[in-house]
Amino acid sequence: MGQVHGTLAVYATETDFFQDKEVELLEEVSSTVSFALDSLEAVKQREQYETELHRMHEELELRVKQRTTELEQANASLQREVVERQAAEAKVLMRMSQQKALAAIGQQALINVDLDSIMQNITDYVTSTMGVEVSSLLELLPGGENFCFRASSGWKADVSQYQLPNDANSHAGCALLSETPLIVDDFSKETRFKPSPHLLEEGIVSGATVTVGGGGKPFGILGAYTVNSRHFTPDDIYSLQNMANVLSTALEQRRITNEITQLNDHLQEVNEKLNTRNGQLQMTMDALEETVQMLKQAKAEADEAKESAENANRTKNEFLSRMSHELRTPLNAILGFGQILEQQELTELQIESVKYIIKGGRHLLNLINDILDISRIEAGRFDLSIEPIDLNGIIEEACALIRPLAAEYNIQLSPEPSMIADCHVMADRRQLKQVFINLFSNAIKYNNPGGKVTVSWTTTEEGKIRISVIDTGHGIAAEDISKIFTPFERLDADTTGVEGTGLGLPLSQHLLTVMGSDLFVKSTLGKGSNFYFDLPSASAPENELVNSSKSIYDLGARTLPEKKYTILLIEDNPSNLRLIEMILSSRPEVTLYSAIQGSMGLELARQHLPNLILLDLHLPDMSGQQVFNQLKGSEITRDIPIMVVSADATPSRIERVMKGGATAYLTKPLNVVDFLKAVDETLQSKKTASPKMHTEEGKS
Repeated sequence: MGQVHGTLAVYATETDFFQDKEVELLEEVSSTVSFALDSLEAVKQREQYETELHRMHEELELRVKQRTTELEQANASLQREVVERQAAEAKVLMRMSQQKALAAIGQQALINVDLDSIMQNITDYVTSTMGVEVSSLLELLPGGENFCFRASSGWKADVSQYQLPNDANSHAGCALLSETPLIVDDFSKETRFKPSPHLLEEGIVSGATVTVGGGGKPFGILGAYTVNSRHFTPDDIYSLQNMANVLSTALEQRRITNEITQLNDHLQEVNEKLNTRNGQLQMTMDALEETVQMLKQAKAEADEAKESAENANRTKNEFLSRMSHELRTPLNAILGFGQILEQQELTELQIESVKYIIKGGRHLLNLINDILDISRIEAGRFDLSIEPIDLNGIIEEACALIRPLAAEYNIQLSPEPSMIADCHVMADRRQLKQVFINLFSNAIKYNNPGGKVTVSWTTTEEGKIRISVIDTGHGIAAEDISKIFTPFERLDADTTGVEGTGLGLPLSQHLLTVMGSDLFVKSTLGKGSNFYFDLPSASAPENELVNSSKSIYDLGARTLPEKKYTILLIEDNPSNLRLIEMILSSRPEVTLYSAIQGSMGLELARQHLPNLILLDLHLPDMSGQQVFNQLKGSEITRDIPIMVVSADATPSRIERVMKGGATAYLTKPLNVVDFLKAVDETLQSKKTASPKMHTEEGKS
């Protein structure tokens, strides 16, 4: 067999026992034993092979079973993939169908202006592409209370005449108010609103709605409905919303198209008007060109006339200035010597002659003054100081000056008791007094013997003060009223014998005009005249101080050191003088000197060398600017701080005075706190030392 199993040995007790025969027999026995052993080995190997084969069979069966399971799972997965792919393909097909529908509707919206056709196509596309049985488009009616069916698809009933309420409890109203698409899985179980009866009658179970916009406001709602239970997916809502967006675009396009059409019609109408207007303009241009040439010629003539007028005005001013000087000089001698003669012992004829000389001289002097005043007003060189004026006081001052004339003419001059206590107006003190003197003078001269002149004032509806000067004279005819404001015009001068220049009323009117008022007259022949004018009301300076929320002592907390100071106030208005006296009464360490004229103020400044000067710019004898310049130009007074207190608030004036060396510029009406603060700071300043000390140092 090729495999050695061992040896077979036979032993004999006899010598030479083993012959060839025995050897052959032994070999046969050995072969038989070897065969038996090989057979036994083969059987054993066969059993092993069978055992291994059985094991391998079992393993194969197990692997087959596992593979079969894997194949079954793979088959199931494959089947799911097939189902999913089929569903995806169906979805893609539906989406493609919807996209085609959207494209078709969009194309239709671009070329078709028939909105009813577009709306109907949209509802048809909703039912055909979304797999629903019913769809509808509801439009919100004007007023916003109800909806109507604008288009529908798949409805059994005729819904064209239906109207649905727009409120939070209705399906349509809830859908319009909802900020997101409204999805209903089962209308019979809905709790957010009460389902519409027509939906239930149609057997509708589920539905989805979206809003449709148009022209910047809601148009209505678009809905898709099914008779079977269905949950609308985001893809369904996406498709439905796209349909609504297409409709919104069509609505907006329709609105824009209508606006463009209206604009085109309007533009066409405008173009026609423009063409007509162009023709008219061309004619006008031709006329204008001719007019321009005429205007150029007129301008040249006007420039020449202006230059002539300016030359004439300069000549007039030079003449008036020279006339004033030339006439005043001899008048000074005439009036002076006339008054001296009046003091001498003269005969009655001589006394009468001297009176005529003095009377004529004064008349001529008044005439010169009036002419110069009118000239200055017309030339715009008339300085004013508009400030609160005590009306009672200024009238009393004017009456005091004019009472001798009233006594001469036997006229009663009586201001009426005012209905307005403590009345103040905004005006220039000096010029307002001049107006009253002129009006009183005329009312006296043109009155009847034993007549009466009354001055009164009331408040107008606008809050102004109306001042009236009423006489019981001859009166003025209506046709003559305009003449009385003409310079040198004197009515019935030859017959009445009344002396005058004819300048009093024109001058008064000019003065009131520059103060922002005007002079009016009412007159009745045989009964008298009423001359009146309006001025702005004002608060008394001292009242403003008293009415302040704090006393003057509280308004300016005393910050001055224990030292004596002197202040000079140069001011001609009694009210303002009294006001500043009251304010500075809270400073017992301050001694206040006052002057109502500029010349007097200069003298007091040199005499007392005050620590501070308060200066008004409008003074009776000289301008405040002149006083300021002289104070700053004098070696004795140039270092004294000067605070200007003026009603002139023009920026140019303030800038000019401050550049000239003023310490401060305060405008009227005064702010008491600011005024005291400025005074305290100026007095405490290191630069504010006694000018007398500077002078002494300068001499040493």
